[in-house]
Amino acid sequence: MFAIRIFFIVLLCAGAAATHTHAAAQTDSGLEINQIIQGNPRQAAANAQLMLQHGITKNDKRMQLRALRILASVHSLLGNTFVVGEDLQRGMALSIELKEPHARIAFMIATADELQLSGQFSKADKLYAEARALAVRLKLPAAIAESNAAIVSAALDRGLKKNVVGYATKAYELFDTEGDLQGMARMLAALGMHSNDSARAIEYLERAQDLIDPTVFRWDSMNTQYQLGLVLYQSKNHKKAMTAFQKALRIATDLNTPANAAYIEYYMGRIDLSERRFSDAVAHLGNAAPVFAQSKDLVAVFDAQRFLADALSAIGRKTESAAALTQAQVTSDALRALELAGKQVQRNSRLQALLVQPVAIGEGRSGNGRGDQLGASTIEANFDAKLRETENALLREQQRRAALERVMLVLALVGSVCILFLVILFLIRQVKQKIRFAN
Repeated sequence: MFAIRIFFIVLLCAGAAATHTHAAAQTDSGLEINQIIQGNPRQAAANAQLMLQHGITKNDKRMQLRALRILASVHSLLGNTFVVGEDLQRGMALSIELKEPHARIAFMIATADELQLSGQFSKADKLYAEARALAVRLKLPAAIAESNAAIVSAALDRGLKKNVVGYATKAYELFDTEGDLQGMARMLAALGMHSNDSARAIEYLERAQDLIDPTVFRWDSMNTQYQLGLVLYQSKNHKKAMTAFQKALRIATDLNTPANAAYIEYYMGRIDLSERRFSDAVAHLGNAAPVFAQSKDLVAVFDAQRFLADALSAIGRKTESAAALTQAQVTSDALRALELAGKQVQRNSRLQALLVQPVAIGEGRSGNGRGDQLGASTIEANFDAKLRETENALLREQQRRAALERVMLVLALVGSVCILFLVILFLIRQVKQKIRFAN
C-alpha cells in the first residue's frame, strides 16, 4: 500500500508540474485576443458584437472591454474594410476606468491605425509614439513590442524605409523574451519586406512562415505566404512564387476575404501572363478586377484592367481587350485628376497596400539616404547574428521539450503498467478470498 501511495504522489507531482508548465506557457490577453481573431477575423468580430451586447445587458464592463478590444484588433488587421465607429473611444474610456494599461495601449495603437488608414499620418505617428512612451513608462515589455511593431507596419504601409530595421529588431527581441513566436514571425516578415537583398528577404519570410502555426494564426500565415510570393515574383522565381500565392489564396478563400483573394489572384495572373498561360491569366485577372472596382482601389483597378487587356488580346478576344483598355484609360484619368488635385490615393488595407507602396505626401525618405542604408545594413548584420543565437536557443528548447515529453511518456507507460499490474493482483486476491470463503 505504501508503494501505491508513493506512485500516486509521483503521478500527482508530475501532473502538477505539467500543469504549471502549461500555465507558464499561456499567452497574455493580447496574444490570446490575437489568436481569437486570426482564425476568422469577421466571425470573431460578429461574436464580439454579441459579447458586447451581452456585456451591456449584464452591465459587465470587463466583458465589454474584451469585446471592444477584439473589434479594435479586427479593425487593425483588416484595415478600412472593417469599420469600428465609436468603439475605439468607448474601449479607451473603459480601459482607463478599469485601469487596464495593456488594453489602453492596444486602443491607442488601434486609433493610430485608424488615423493612418485615413491618411492622417502625422497624427498617427504622434499617437504611435505616445503608446510606446506609455508602455516604456509602465515597463510593459509586451506592449512596448506591440508599439514598435505598429510603427514598423505603419512605415511599411507608406513605403518608408527609415527606422524600420531598428524598431523591428527591438520588437523581435522583446517578442523573443516574451516567448511570442507569432510576434517574432511578424517582425521577420516585416524585415523581409523591407530588405533590398532578395535572398535575405526570402530567408526571413520563410523563417517567419516556419514560426507561425498555420492552424491557429491563419491570417498571418496567409499574409506571410502572400509577402513571400511577392518577393519571389520580384526575384523572377515564378514557380515558387506561384506555390506561395496558391497557399495564400486557399487560406483567403477559406476565410472568405474576397479583397485579399483579389490581390493574390492579381499576382497569379501576372505570373500566368509572363509564362504565356493567357487563359489562366484572364481567369485570375478577371476575378480580381471587379473586386478592385468595388473597393474603389483605383491603382489596383488600373493595373488589373491593362494586364487583363494584354491577356485577352493574346488569346484573340480583341473586342473584350479593347473594352478593358478603355476602362483602364478611364481609371488612369481618374488617378491623374487626384494627383493634380494633390490628393493621396488611398489603398484598402495593410495587405493591399503592399501592391504599391506610395510614399506619403510630405514624408519622403531621409535626405541622407546612404547613411540610413549603411545604418540599416549594420543593424541587419547584428540582427542576423542575434537570429542565429535565437534559432540555436529555440532548437535547444525544442530538444529539451522533446526529451521531457519522452520522459513523461515513459513515466505514463510505466505508471499504466504498474496500475494494470496492481489491478490484476487485486483481482487475483479477490478471487482467492472468494474461494477461501466458499471452502
